[in-house]
Amino acid sequence: MPGGISAAATTETVPSVAMAGNSEISDATPRAQKSFSIVPKIVNGGIAGIIGVTCVFPLDLVKTRLQNQQVKMIITY
Repeated sequence: MPGGISAAATTETVPSVAMAGNSEISDATPRAQKSFSIVPKIVNGGIAGIIGVTCVFPLDLVKTRLQNQQVKMIITY
């Protein structure tokens, strides 16, 4: 789920920043967007995918290793 959220957020943010010609996200409004050709859509989708994987992969790796962790119980009397 976090991967989808980050991909959706970057997919919406990157085009608006690119079309606004400004690096500040606060100045880019969704209403000011123009239509894109196919190449910028593919590039923006790739950027969104890279950001999503970069953010989520380390957390997913830690989660998986914790779930597969085996605890050895040594009982001494």
